[in-house]
Amino acid sequence: MAQSEVTVLLQVADCICLMSLGHLDAIPVDTHIYQIAVQRYLPHLRGRKTVTDKIYNEIGDHFRSLYGSLAGWAHTVCTIAV
Repeated sequence: MAQSEVTVLLQVADCICLMSLGHLDAIPVDTHIYQIAVQRYLPHLRGRKTVTDKIYNEIGDHFRSLYGSLAGWAHTVCTIAV
């Protein structure tokens, strides 16, 4: 399975967890969240051509460290604000 397919599967799983299963700390890392993370929180990720599962988890973990158990809703607000 290609790396981009793995990342898409992670994103879909996190969307299902957040929107349907009540896991409010799930962070679907899409293009918008990646851009927000690079611009505001994790500038060392700038210039990466693909989001690997390691980067995906790093971004999710960082958002969870900032916003705790409601990090998924922070994701939603950040996406709307962009």
